[in-house]
Amino acid sequence: MNEPGSMRKFYAAFTALGVLVGILVIAAYQKDQHREWKYYQQAFKSEEIKRAATPQDRMLAETTPIQIRQILLPELQRVDRCTTCHLAVEDASYAGYPQPLSYHRAAPVREVRMHDLPSRPGTGNHGSSSPRQCAALG
Repeated sequence: MNEPGSMRKFYAAFTALGVLVGILVIAAYQKDQHREWKYYQQAFKSEEIKRAATPQDRMLAETTPIQIRQILLPELQRVDRCTTCHLAVEDASYAGYPQPLSYHRAAPVREVRMHDLPSRPGTGNHGSSSPRQCAALG
């Protein structure tokens, strides 16, 4: 049979693997907490709080959740998540703001269209080196 000390040779390996798994879990959590779109939504939320004209507008802005936003586009057979970052796409008062908080003035409001967005390496939605197609409202 196995002697009581024969399992001790695995203690160091199991300890190292446990520490490695713990580090990977912490790294995954940190990566999730610092996604680029969360910063864009926080900037938009802060701007909306500053622009609030009434206490109700301010409360609405303060309670706006930071989350993935998506629009179902069955005619294009896709789900559009562009508004996760492009929050002011339909708000003309954001004309002149830097992207992604800028108003999209190229088409009438609520007209679904396809347009090219400039590519920026390192961004979550536009990460390729070529322009990406994005279904946008606005």
